[in-house]
Formats: sequence, C-alpha cells, structure tokens
Amino acid sequence: MFMVTKSNGGQSHAASATLDQWPAAVHFATTAAILNSLTGAPPMTIVRHESSPIYSKAVEANGFVFTAGIVPSDLSRDAKGQTEEVLKEIDRLLALAKTGKSKIVMANVWVSDIRHREGVNEAWTAWVGGQNAPARATVEAKLVDPRMLVEIGVVAVK
Repeated sequence: MFMVTKSNGGQSHAASATLDQWPAAVHFATTAAILNSLTGAPPMTIVRHESSPIYSKAVEANGFVFTAGIVPSDLSRDAKGQTEEVLKEIDRLLALAKTGKSKIVMANVWVSDIRHREGVNEAWTAWVGGQNAPARATVEAKLVDPRMLVEIGVVAVK
C-alpha cells in the first residue's frame, strides 16, 4: 500500500492503492501522475533532436539526455579514429541539449570485435580526460555495416 498526501490551504488530497494491483509500468505512470497533480509539478516535457521517422539522435526527458547509438561516418579509420569521430558527435549532441560529457552517467559501447577495445579505450580515455568517468558497458556486437568498428550511446543529466 502506498499513500500520497498534500495539504494546501486547509484542503487535503490523498491517493492510495495496493502496489500489486497494477503492472509495474502502469504503477510507475500512475504514481508519477499522482505526484505531479498533488505537488503541482509541471508535466514532463520531451524534446527530440535531429529526428527522423525511425529515431531521434538525442532525446531530452525529465532532466536526462539520451543519445541514440552513434556510429562513425568515416569507415576507413581504425577503431581509435572511429571512436574519436563518434565522441565528437556525442559532444555536439550533448551541446544541443545544453549539457556535456562531464554529466554523462552511463555509456553503452558496442564493438564489432572485442579486440578493438584497446583502440576504443585510448580514444575514450583521452576524451574523458581522467575525470567524471561514467558507468560504462562494452559489448561485442554485430554492427549495421561490417566496416563499423564501434557504436556508442550515452545517458547524461542536464
């Protein structure tokens, strides 16, 4: 059971429910709606940057910025060079959302061959500069084009 109450000028508002009455997604959405209505918080806004019919390169929501998986365009470069290009694009996308790499909290790195990790890490370490390193996962995966050696997606706070 959870209960949310708000007292405003002598009026009291309350809502309660048993947690097992709703699936998790409905529970989350309902709880957020109740909290927003009781606290007077504005509804969440979502801003999409560089959208296509399939995806957006970056999305701002609820104080976070999510990038799509960013891939290099110059596929003639080695893993380090492709990673440098991808990180430059991530810098650009984060700037669109008025944040930066020091505020990245999570990064997902996909490499076409785990042996490329060394080149990726060289570029990554230079980019991060030894400070504000986010949580990070690196996974070997088959990428869209066999010449692509790396793809990176990040989550940052505003």
